[in-house]
Amino acid sequence: MAAAMRSTDFRSVVEPILNEVFDGIYDQRKDEWKSVFREQSGIARAYHEEPVMYGFNAAPELPDGMPVTYQQGGILYVKRYQYKVFGLAFAITKILQEDGDHIRVGSIFSKHLAQALIETKETRAANVLNRAFNGSYLGGDGVALNGVAMSPATLLAVTDFVEREGAAEAVRQFQKSRETYYRQLPTFATFGRGWLRRVREVETAALGLV
Repeated sequence: MAAAMRSTDFRSVVEPILNEVFDGIYDQRKDEWKSVFREQSGIARAYHEEPVMYGFNAAPELPDGMPVTYQQGGILYVKRYQYKVFGLAFAITKILQEDGDHIRVGSIFSKHLAQALIETKETRAANVLNRAFNGSYLGGDGVALNGVAMSPATLLAVTDFVEREGAAEAVRQFQKSRETYYRQLPTFATFGRGWLRRVREVETAALGLV
């Protein structure tokens, strides 16, 4: 006598269908957060730490017979990357299996599940910018992302740089770094002209104060 069919017997049939629905929704959305952040592979543990270094200034001219200039780099602060796992699921009841409606309902909620996970990533990324001025959310240097305060290590490095190079040259190099950063952004072709105009305006105003 043949054994009765169980809902688990259909798992190999149902799962590929729902996975295909899920992947279809998940793949059709362009990740907006990638225009701001970059993605890197992590390591298999809860977190890892990375020292944020500061380097050297522009090299000065070296006349014949003169000694080379030595500078010293260092560590501004140690950045900790905390890995977090996010997950969500839904279940299909045995009654729904028996009604034969599990594939239709499962397909609908597979789409909702994909959308929920997509929005989770976008919200997590957007919160970094939304909280940039919020002193309750501090960066690796102990201050808000766009806070007016500087950490002691950053302030010391900036002060040392200005004393070595002079205020005017510090302004020029800082604005040059801003321009270099803007030029490598994927949206530079659209917004670059306005960004560079503001860079020049700020540089001119800053040089007028030193």
